[in-house]
Amino acid sequence: MHACEKCSTDNNVCPKCLDVESEEQKEVKLSELEEKKQHEQAEKKMNDFIKGLKERSRRTVRRLYEKGKIEWKN
Repeated sequence: MHACEKCSTDNNVCPKCLDVESEEQKEVKLSELEEKKQHEQAEKKMNDFIKGLKERSRRTVRRLYEKGKIEWKN
């Protein structure tokens, strides 16, 4: 038996085993959610910037970003 993400968050239980989460697990979960949110915001800003480039430049930037040769800084 498993719990969905919303139910597990509301009831403070592990979605896999349904055990009550400790304070440390809650903090780790919150920090992971914050990191994910920040990453999504950075991706959105990068995509908005890339939209203004020419197609050839856009493809080059995306390819280099995916290879890890460049990184996006706000």
